[in-house]
Amino acid sequence: MKAVCSSINEAKRQMEKLEVLEEWQSHIEGWEGSNITDTCTEMLMHGVLLKISAGNIQERIFFLFDNLLVYCKKKNRLNNGWKIHNTAKNKWFVCMAKTPEEKQEWLEAILKERERRKTLRLGMEQDTWVMVSEKGEKLYHLMTKQGHLIKDRKRKLTTFPKCFLGRKTSLPDL
Repeated sequence: MKAVCSSINEAKRQMEKLEVLEEWQSHIEGWEGSNITDTCTEMLMHGVLLKISAGNIQERIFFLFDNLLVYCKKKNRLNNGWKIHNTAKNKWFVCMAKTPEEKQEWLEAILKERERRKTLRLGMEQDTWVMVSEKGEKLYHLMTKQGHLIKDRKRKLTTFPKCFLGRKTSLPDL
């Protein structure tokens, strides 16, 4: 009876080890080939080592299994980072603060400035705002008719009103 219990316990331990390997494999992005459990039964050791190849030194994480050695590149995660879109150049860039508190300060300052600018725009005298928008609309229609406005067809015909084709002639008065 003891032999049967030992055998069952050993089989259960082996199954748990295989489950750990499957869980490990699920965290490896871009895994190619057969399942790790097809060739290995346990992880013997893991750690960070320097891999030197063709004069390049790269930090990699190595995993030693009973029938396999796997090394992976650590995926860089940006903690305390956020993306900002530069609409003038239509490019994204990433900012990263040292602490979550610093990130929060920056985000609050950016949002506060955005609200301040919105308030300034809304606080303009209504007739001045109407005059500016009417002149802008006339200029837009004039430039569209003459074909001097650049349109980005990939982004649902978004127009960039500040992008005109260069000419040496001046624009007519509105």
